[in-house]
Amino acid sequence: MMEKYFNQASKIQYSGEKLVDAHPELAFQVGATPEFKEKAKSHCERFSKYKDSDKPVSECPPVYDSKWRFFWSVGERNKEADEGMLIYPNVYPKGI
Repeated sequence: MMEKYFNQASKIQYSGEKLVDAHPELAFQVGATPEFKEKAKSHCERFSKYKDSDKPVSECPPVYDSKWRFFWSVGERNKEADEGMLIYPNVYPKGI
């Protein structure tokens, strides 16, 4: 099911159509996040102080992530704890 969704979404993105499940206006906090939109925080300065045998193998500086993700909130929300937070409703993919 997920492979079917991401294959469909990838075709839509590269055809130039708008991907309705992606919401950049909400900082991709709901629905799909296409490839090459996210990048890990840079810790290059900190890692430069490590011994060569202890340095991570990840690229420095970090590169954009080449995988898709689909953000979905799980479970009941606590209205009291969520007060003042930006909480968006889940996106339900069409055709899946």
